[in-house]
Amino acid sequence: MSFKNNRTIYVGNLPDAVNDQLLIRIFGNFGQCISCHIIRDFSCQTNPYAFIEYTDHSSASLALSAMDGIYMWNNQIKVNWSSGPSAVPGPAAVASAKIDYSNSVQIFVGDIGLDVDEPMLKEGFSQFGQLIDAKVVRYPDGQSRGFAFVSFSNRDEAERAIQSMHKTWFHNRTIKCNWATRNGLDGEQFIKYTPRPYELVYKEAPLTNTNVYVAGENLTEELLNCHFQEFGRIDSVKVYPEKGHAFINFVTHEAAARAISQRHGYKINDNVIKCNWGKENFGISTATIPALQPAMASAFLTQTGALQPPPFYTAPPTQPFYQ
Repeated sequence: MSFKNNRTIYVGNLPDAVNDQLLIRIFGNFGQCISCHIIRDFSCQTNPYAFIEYTDHSSASLALSAMDGIYMWNNQIKVNWSSGPSAVPGPAAVASAKIDYSNSVQIFVGDIGLDVDEPMLKEGFSQFGQLIDAKVVRYPDGQSRGFAFVSFSNRDEAERAIQSMHKTWFHNRTIKCNWATRNGLDGEQFIKYTPRPYELVYKEAPLTNTNVYVAGENLTEELLNCHFQEFGRIDSVKVYPEKGHAFINFVTHEAAARAISQRHGYKINDNVIKCNWGKENFGISTATIPALQPAMASAFLTQTGALQPPPFYTAPPTQPFYQ
């Protein structure tokens, strides 16, 4: 892509405290700024970024050369050309190609596959309007966290994307789409407690583990059955209201992994719940045995002593595998 006529630069890894006025004061030293728009990633996992448009290409080029890599407070900012067109020969062409960032809206895209990247998101969502950005949220090692944010130039385009893409099949996964807000999605679902991709959850525990630990307020057996039965057959539910947690024992490891992946950070009666693997083999019954390989069933019988559940400690859980 040629940037010889581009007048808009991308400024990434900005400090949280930055605002439009401050950026204009700083970047205005290199030429006249027409607009400055900051886009904040409400996942709280990545830093804000901005698009700054100049009146001419040379001013934008000077700002890029001077500012790329400098530190703003403790953040080393990244400056590059915006991938969207911002300046082409002729006033009419400029007006038609210019992207308006002032009304940009960001949506949340959850439950994406671990192999989904930004180009895939742009390809899938560009049909609904002018995309400003698509960002997969990742762990420090680069592994996808299973959700992303897509920014559109206006609310109508974003709404079309949500209505069309929510609960649809996207690169081998059923994704979820909704508005991204400062306080999180749907009362902090998926944002306060980061969604956990199924592929990672599945590998976190032995295949013999079918027990899900659920922490939250006002939990009841009826509520848990109602909100978790869609993931697979439930063998038993044990609620400990005085401790603020419960255990749901599924028949299969796959069902338990799906439940943890999709219910961690979920809200039940306005209370956000936490989900993780419970202690292996807790509360196992004869209903579980047919779903296991013979070798696994034998191991269960040996370890539990004729299917008697092992004791579990009463102290608050502090390890990844809650007990």
